[in-house]
Amino acid sequence: MLEETLVKWREQVAREARLEERRDMLLKQMTSRFGRLPKEVRNRVQQTTSEKELERLSLKILSAKSLEDMRVRQPRRAPRG
Repeated sequence: MLEETLVKWREQVAREARLEERRDMLLKQMTSRFGRLPKEVRNRVQQTTSEKELERLSLKILSAKSLEDMRVRQPRRAPRG
């Protein structure tokens, strides 16, 4: 029981670390490409918890001509439960 809890905890910590690294890199790339980012955009990226959405944005930056082209979406709220 304790071992299962530790495994789940480690997986969660690793997932959170990956998300944080992806968010940080994406913000650096966006800043490099478009200049200083509006606070709203930075906050939305920092609040994104979907790996799929972060991957979409990381690929989109390769072809986006403007910050508006990135279409940074409002993060979805996690279901309560």
